[in-house]
Parts: sequence; structure tokens; C-alpha cells
Amino acid sequence: WYMVLGARDLQDRGKVLLFRSSDLRDWQALGEIAGSGLNGLEEFGYMWECPDLFSLDGDEVLICCPQGLTPQPERYLNRYQAGYLLGKLDYRQAAFSHGEFRELDAGFEFYAPQTTLAEDGRRLLFGWMGVPEQDEEAHPTRRYGWIHTMTCPRELSLRHGRLHQRPARELQQLRGERAGWQGRADNAPAYALGAAELQLTPQGPFNATFGDAMTLNWDGERLRLTRASLTDGRPEHRYWRGPVTHLQLLFDRSSVEIFINHGEAVMSARYFPADEPQLRLCGSAPLALEYWPLAPCMLE
Repeated sequence: WYMVLGARDLQDRGKVLLFRSSDLRDWQALGEIAGSGLNGLEEFGYMWECPDLFSLDGDEVLICCPQGLTPQPERYLNRYQAGYLLGKLDYRQAAFSHGEFRELDAGFEFYAPQTTLAEDGRRLLFGWMGVPEQDEEAHPTRRYGWIHTMTCPRELSLRHGRLHQRPARELQQLRGERAGWQGRADNAPAYALGAAELQLTPQGPFNATFGDAMTLNWDGERLRLTRASLTDGRPEHRYWRGPVTHLQLLFDRSSVEIFINHGEAVMSARYFPADEPQLRLCGSAPLALEYWPLAPCMLE
């Protein structure tokens, strides 16, 4: 048995440690396999939390959550980050050769993801749609005695050396009657977003408004997700750059998960519309749209 453990060393550097056991009771420390100052990384956070190590399509994937990364103009914008390293692990030498750190989610709330293996061999990921110490005291659900939520289960795959995430196929069983539309974004009808799945195929820039609480803008080069800060009401943004050919959006009453280009990237966020939210689109470019209301996923 092998175990990865998140750690902070005596010099305040985040690390991931590898342990081995033959009985799941007594563990032998094999060494540090990733973290600040290792494998080409310079200073990279003072603490690494929630590691998860697994094999996928012949490579090893190490998911980790570095704390203390310096924000950059369009990434590392949350209080703490969640991402992955892709490479090869030498179990005997406790050496992990890996590529660059990549964020798993470009949205406002995503942290501490963990994976499990389905019976049919799929690797499924669940993330926490929250970030510790990030505006938690301002969440409006606190008045009802709860805070935060979880992401949908996501199927993982590797394509061109990058991790892709797609909603688990079982979620399609929640779909109600399909509605389709295509034309100029300005002419699109409104759709209810209380619990819904939406797929968009844009052919140019557009702007989407989710109720009165969040907007998604595609300018041809960059996706920008915008909402009002929960603490002071000022606009705050998250970004993803690259061509956009397809978007799949899953809405619940206080959350949205945006899957870009069939899982190439994801933007997850909480949002709190004042009334029953509706989708409104604007823009002169044409797009195609598919819409499904979603049934509750409670198990009876």
C-alpha cells in the first residue's frame, strides 16, 4: 500500500510525502515526491493540502492544493489553489518526475478534490465548491444553517498531456424534455436556470447573464466569469483563455459548473440570484443551444 500525505516543512514550504505499508497499520516514510524546491519548482506555497495520487492512461496524476501562491493577473486568484502534476513516479526511489502545475478549475470556488475508481474503470472526481477562509462569513446560506456544496461527479481522461473533466454520464438521467434553438444570440429566448443543463456552440463573441447575479462573457480570446463580491459588492472576475467551440453548463439553485470544449477546462462558482434566475444571451454572432430542465437527484 502507498499513501500520499500533504505537509508543511520546518522552513514553511509545502510538500507531498510518500509512505508505504504492508498492512495499512505500520507506515514507512519514503521521502518527499513533490513540493516547493523539488522537481524544478521554486517557492510554491507554504502548505500543500489534500493530495490524491492515481494512475491514468499510463501516467501518474498527483492532485494537490498549494496554499500561499502569489496571485497572477488571470490565475491563482482564489485564496487557495487546487491543481495537478502529471508525470512518472518511481515507487522504489520515491522520485516523481512531473510537468508544470496546472489548475483544475478556473472558477471562484473549487478546492480539495478527491477521486475514486468506478466499477467500470472510470476515474471520477468530486470537488468542494468552496474555498477555506474565502468570504465564508458572507455566504447568504449561513442564515439557514449551512454553507458550501459539492461539485457534480466528473469523469477524468488525459488528452494531449492534459487532464480533461466531463460531467459523469449518469447525470444525463436527470434530463427533462429537450429544447433546441439556434440563431443570433440577441434573439435567443430566456430559459429557467433553477436546475438545468445548457449546451452552447458559439460562432463568435457573446454575453450570457445568469439571473441578476453572474455573467459569462466570451470576446473571442478570453472567457470572463463575473459576479458581485459577497463582501463588498464590487465586481470580481475569473478567466480562461483559448478558443471556445463548446460549452456545457450545469446549474443548481446556487451553483454553476461550466465545462469548456468537452472538458478541456472548467469554471465552477456559487451564485445567489434574488429571484428565479433566467438565462439571457446577447451578441450579434450566431450560436446553437440545447437546454434541459434537470430533475432532483435525490435517492429514494
